[in-house]
Amino acid sequence: MKKLIVAGAVFFPLFFSGSAWSSCEENVCQGHAEVITPAIKANAREVMVRVQPEAGANLWCQLYEGEYALLDDKAKQFDLHRSLFITAIASQSDIRVEFDPQSSVCTVSSVELIVP
Repeated sequence: MKKLIVAGAVFFPLFFSGSAWSSCEENVCQGHAEVITPAIKANAREVMVRVQPEAGANLWCQLYEGEYALLDDKAKQFDLHRSLFITAIASQSDIRVEFDPQSSVCTVSSVELIVP
């Protein structure tokens, strides 16, 4: 009985903690920001978000350089998308990211910050 109580004390919090999760299918990823995209990167040409390999495995689009999704700098909401990613990563929030289904390279078309 004592072992059962100890096992429950260990596994119950892990099971119900809302621990980091993510799910990507087709052109949508949703879940904990750090699991989907733990970093944002900018160079002279692009602004990109890194997509974890496990998270991006089921995407229909190809990740840029094998690990990044591009933010479209010509999009009307470019600054908002970038800000939402930074906020989600910093606050360890959940996000929902949609990628342009018309693009073969993963390009962000929508970002939703899910606040608990």
